[in-house]
Amino acid sequence: MKNILFLFLFPVLFFSCFNDSDSTGDSPDGFLKKEGICSDTDLNWLEEMIADYSAQTFTKQEFFYFSKALYNNEVVIIQGNCCPSCNSIMPVYDCYGDLLGNIGSNPGDITPEVMENQQLIWPDNSTCFN
Repeated sequence: MKNILFLFLFPVLFFSCFNDSDSTGDSPDGFLKKEGICSDTDLNWLEEMIADYSAQTFTKQEFFYFSKALYNNEVVIIQGNCCPSCNSIMPVYDCYGDLLGNIGSNPGDITPEVMENQQLIWPDNSTCFN
């Protein structure tokens, strides 16, 4: 039951506690465009999310990551984790920050099998991609 509560409250609590005035950290301005993610798209929303993760320390942080993949021939951003003891939702966003759905096996979810060429965006040394 605690895992389910964590699953739903974590994103709300985590992202409501940040000051958006500083978007430094592991994702300096322009970093994502240099990496070829979503060319010609404003990725400030993603840079802010990564900066928020970079600035915090929380239990099992080493299991959380951001990656890019192809979904229906479009680049998407996955906010994921490979935490062995977490019951988590992994949202999938388009290049504009719009939520497309969640990775899962329930009706309406995006199945992981349809994601192509998944590549790590952040952090550089993710436990999930080693």
